[in-house]
Amino acid sequence: SLLAFTLFQDKYQLLWFLSHINTLLGFFMYSAWVFNPEKHFLSVIPWYKLTNYSCILTYTIVIYKRYLCEETFEQNEAGGRILISYILKTENVQLIISAFLWTVTNESFFKLVPFAIYSILNISCFLVFEAYPQSHFSVALAPFISYIKNPCLIFSAFVDIFIIGLLLNESYHNNSYYVFFLYTFVWGLKMDNSEASRIAVYKIMKVIDLGFNHKFVPYKITHYWVCFKQRIFRLLSISMKENLSVEGEFFSDDEEGKVEQKVL
Repeated sequence: SLLAFTLFQDKYQLLWFLSHINTLLGFFMYSAWVFNPEKHFLSVIPWYKLTNYSCILTYTIVIYKRYLCEETFEQNEAGGRILISYILKTENVQLIISAFLWTVTNESFFKLVPFAIYSILNISCFLVFEAYPQSHFSVALAPFISYIKNPCLIFSAFVDIFIIGLLLNESYHNNSYYVFFLYTFVWGLKMDNSEASRIAVYKIMKVIDLGFNHKFVPYKITHYWVCFKQRIFRLLSISMKENLSVEGEFFSDDEEGKVEQKVL
């Protein structure tokens, strides 16, 4: 009954919102400690672990609310059942796995950046487009959020790729590569859902092209690179002739890679 006087539909949405807030709090406090290590009082609370636990809680709530708590369209299509394989391939599960991995690996500011971006976008979209869509503040802010959403997601995708390099370095020094291979596998699965991740890979390939197109690079090496690039693009469903949508960085409305962790 108390929720009737709030902007939340149910207790799950309230808990989802609070966990996103907690994620941002943990991220900003951990960042403050990273850039001010002499201030020891900032490290009294394990903000890094708190952020990861908040992320795990956030996306667990989304999965439960969307697939397990009540009948959904997907359940009806599957004869009243949700296949575990369907749930495991969603980006929410991939984010949960990543958060679990960060609890057992070296702490890094960059590992938390994608979670912070998702939380900022989810909170902003919820307040502007769902909670107070008619307010003057929301009407003024909505175009700005729509404008920065896709660039933020693409930046997050670049950070995901950078994290692969971080994990490779950690694995080399720790002489253990299981986290590196597991995260790379999860990142590969994420490519199927996230248009932003495919765009990030495409942009990196275009930058590498600049080096191979130099006149001092032997033709044979350039030919091998072109063949390899074509295989990568084919694997990512990026057409060499129809890459205009990639250049424009367009996103479909039902794209899983957009801000989709909101509780329905």
